[in-house]
Amino acid sequence: QTIGVDYSQAMLDEARQTLGSRASQVDLRLGYLEHLPLGDESVDIALVYMVLHHLPTPADALRDALRVLNPGGQLLIVDLMRHENEYMRERFADHWLGFDPEEMKRWAFGVGFSEARIEILGQKKEVFLLTTRKREG
Repeated sequence: QTIGVDYSQAMLDEARQTLGSRASQVDLRLGYLEHLPLGDESVDIALVYMVLHHLPTPADALRDALRVLNPGGQLLIVDLMRHENEYMRERFADHWLGFDPEEMKRWAFGVGFSEARIEILGQKKEVFLLTTRKREG
């Protein structure tokens, strides 16, 4: 089962349109990353893809991801490396100009995740993948 969450109904509508005939296979829900519309310990894998730089307090989203993950569940974060492009703030309302992956790792550990691994992605090394896990029971 795949669940998608966004705080914007317009974005959910766009996702549904993009999914086309596969839309019935994805449960799209209106909600915030800091207060996911999911029960405690209800998912095995959470993917937070290119959204944390839009949040005022990304650690709040990490904390709620920890809440919804089953023990041993995995969190994958894909986001921008730290940069100086102020245009992103002006055009896309980014709160953060990317992140230092090591700092994101510390935030993940700070809310209770363990075993973090970082990979730098992209031809220009402008994106990172942080993979971490919720401790077993």
